[in-house]
Amino acid sequence: MFRSALFTIGVVAFVLCAAACSSSSKGATANSSTSASVSASSASAPDLSQLQTICQQSNARLGAAAQKAFPGGQPPADQWQPFMVQTVLPMIEQRLDALNATPAAHAADVQAAILAGHAAVKSARDNPSQLDPATRAPFDQYDSLMSAAGLASCGVGG
Repeated sequence: MFRSALFTIGVVAFVLCAAACSSSSKGATANSSTSASVSASSASAPDLSQLQTICQQSNARLGAAAQKAFPGGQPPADQWQPFMVQTVLPMIEQRLDALNATPAAHAADVQAAILAGHAAVKSARDNPSQLDPATRAPFDQYDSLMSAAGLASCGVGG
């Protein structure tokens, strides 16, 4: 029960903070993106700055949607799955499509994460009951792969 409450608070905080965090870090993002580009180029790694920007914009949209749907902060239990299925999953799908349209998506680790994300969205649509705020399911593999690719901000479960 305690873990469930902590995860719910964490997910809601992530979604609600996404808008504020992405808008307040725009200046810092530009500087860190530039240094990330330089270091990525020198190591022959893909430039992740465009992917990070896509995720920041997506996080801002998710945050705005959550704030609009749940102005009190924490969603009632009976509204969690409908919000996830009707609002969050389509936004995650848009994020995945936007990520996939970038040159950096051709990197094997990024492509694996995107594929895992599409599989998670399909799984959630096929079986919405797994969208339990007490777990990261079905996005646990996607989140892990995004983190491993250097794109933790693109994760869903935080």
